Amino acid sequence: MYSPLAMDHFLRPRHVGKLAGPGVVSGVATNTDCGDTARITLRAAGGAVAEVAFASDGCAGAIAACSATAAWLAGKPLDDARALDVATIERLLAPWPDAKKGCTAMAVAAARAALAQT
Repeated sequence: MYSPLAMDHFLRPRHVGKLAGPGVVSGVATNTDCGDTARITLRAAGGAVAEVAFASDGCAGAIAACSATAAWLAGKPLDDARALDVATIERLLAPWPDAKKGCTAMAVAAARAALAQT
């Protein structure tokens, strides 16, 4: 069962889309449990995440995890953003189903892949 916040992120996802243009970096990850994918694009400016967006072809858990990850990243100083881990997103969305841990791992992996380019 998803928490009310997780359901809200699924039903009304934040930061959906794809950024383009100068300074945009992108990270892609796959949920090895089911094959869902996530792409996180972001632009850093002034030492912080200035813009962030996500796209996912996944289930409710994937969309909720990507939305929560993007919302968490928005405006964060880059040093804080780079410290993002799966536990942070799972705590935010708690209670988070064990069967959906691959979704949070995928979202965080995509974010880390993008952040590694900043």
